[in-house]
Amino acid sequence: MLAAGALAAFMFGPRAGAVAVLVALVVVAAEVSTRVLILVAGALLGVVVPIAYLLAPGTVLGGNQYGYADARATASWVAVTALGLLAVALRRTVAARAWERPGEAAIR
Repeated sequence: MLAAGALAAFMFGPRAGAVAVLVALVVVAAEVSTRVLILVAGALLGVVVPIAYLLAPGTVLGGNQYGYADARATASWVAVTALGLLAVALRRTVAARAWERPGEAAIR
């Protein structure tokens, strides 16, 4: 769990790292299945991110403007959360496949 936080902190900043540790603790403690992780990530990316963009459209006054990116920060954080959930689901899937016998995966 601390590795997930360290990786998120390296990639997205210290605040994301702290949140990643808390999310990892909840996922492990609640024994959330991989399927649920994928469904939640899909809902975040498919529903919540577009709604966040609609609720905070930002204003374009011409040229580079810090306020435009700042207005879209919520959608970015939701997308980072969804990508983190998908990364956890991918890790679980790869780890589960590593324990299978070589011929099993080809039969499915």
